[in-house]
Amino acid sequence: MHGLLDQGYYPESLLSYPNINCVEEEIKRIKELGFNTLRKHIKVEDDIWYYYCDKLGIIVWQDFVNMFRYSFTLDSALPTVLWKRPNRLRFYSKKDKDFFVSHSINIMNHLHNHPSICLWTIFNEGWGQFDTTKVYDIIRNNDSKLLIDSASGWFKCGKEEMISDHIYFKKIDIKKKTNKPYFLSEFGGYALQIKDHVYNDKAFGYKTFDNYDLYNNAIYDLYKNEIIPNIKKGLCASIYTQVSDIEDEINGIFTYDRKVCKLDKNIALRIKKEIEEEFNKYEEL
Repeated sequence: MHGLLDQGYYPESLLSYPNINCVEEEIKRIKELGFNTLRKHIKVEDDIWYYYCDKLGIIVWQDFVNMFRYSFTLDSALPTVLWKRPNRLRFYSKKDKDFFVSHSINIMNHLHNHPSICLWTIFNEGWGQFDTTKVYDIIRNNDSKLLIDSASGWFKCGKEEMISDHIYFKKIDIKKKTNKPYFLSEFGGYALQIKDHVYNDKAFGYKTFDNYDLYNNAIYDLYKNEIIPNIKKGLCASIYTQVSDIEDEINGIFTYDRKVCKLDKNIALRIKKEIEEEFNKYEEL
C-alpha cells in the first residue's frame, strides 16, 4: 500500500468541500501520481468521498476521531525522539471512555458499506489513548474482517496486528523482531513553500527545501534509499505526509488551494514503478 496522509482541509471552507466537483478531481489527481492508498486522518468525510475511493480504486485507512486533551510534548515530541512508553498518569472518566468507544463503533457502522476501507486506526500517537487492549477487543468484536491499527505511531499494547511506526527525524531502517507486517503509517513531511499559494507567513515541515528540484530529488531519494530497501525486510505499507498543505503546515504534495502540485509526476510514477518492481520480487515468495 503506497499512500498519503489525508487530513481533508480546505482554505475556503476548512472541514467541508468548497464544491462537490473537487472531491472526484482530487482523488483522480492523487491516483494519477501513482498512489493507491489514503489514510483519512482523524476525520470522517461525507459519503461521497468514500464513494469516489470505491469507484476509482483507492484503498482507505480510516482513523477514529481522537478525543481528550492533546499534549505536544508527551504525545509527539518525546516519543518521536526517545520516549515511547505511554503516560500512565492520565485519567479519563468512564463516561468519556465509553463515549469514545461508542462514537468509534458508530463510525464503523456508518461506513461499513464502503469496500475501499481496509483498516481502522483506533489511537494516533498516544492522543487520548487508554485501555488499548480492551478497546481493540471491542473494535475487533464489532468487525471481524478489516485490519485494525490499535496504536499508530507508538505506545504499543502487545496485541497489535501489525507494527505501525511514524518516522520523521531518523533514517528508516526496519529492524523487525516479529513476523507481523510492518506499516510505516507516517513519514516524510517534506516542506516546500510556493509563493502566492500559502495561508500565512508561518511554515512547518519536517525538512524544508528552497526550490522545486531539490524538493523532488529529496522525495525520490527518500523512497529509493529508505522505503524500497525496506520492502525485503517486511515493509508492506507506507503513508507519506501528506496530500496538501494545511495552514502553516506546508508539507503537502499539493498547495493548500490545490492549484499547484509540488511533486513532479514523472518522479512520482518512477517511484511507483520501482516500488512495484521491488515488491513483486518478494510477493512470489
